Amino acid sequence: KSVIDYCPSIDTLFASGVGITTVPANIGTLQKLKLLDLDRNNITVVPRSILDLPTECKLDFTDNPLQEPPESVIEDGRDAMIAYYEDLEKGARVSNKLKFVLFGTGEAGKTTIANIL
Repeated sequence: KSVIDYCPSIDTLFASGVGITTVPANIGTLQKLKLLDLDRNNITVVPRSILDLPTECKLDFTDNPLQEPPESVIEDGRDAMIAYYEDLEKGARVSNKLKFVLFGTGEAGKTTIANIL
């Protein structure tokens, strides 16, 4: 069992820098939570159930090696997280590819830049 099972009425959960690697799937059951501070841990996945927390709950996942959702999604807020998880349900997947086109005059160094990248 986790702290969630023993303290369902908790309003603040501060576990900064204590080596946590996972967020319990039942985190969303903490309906009185106002602050969830899990910064500086080793969390890679934040479960969708995080969205079941009260909308006024402040989330802090900074300085974690987040993969799902990416830290930028969490930083963009609750609506971005909802959209991210909805996209995943529809079959979307995260891509780390970038396509670019270089324009410029001749001998400007476009090929050199492309080769470096």
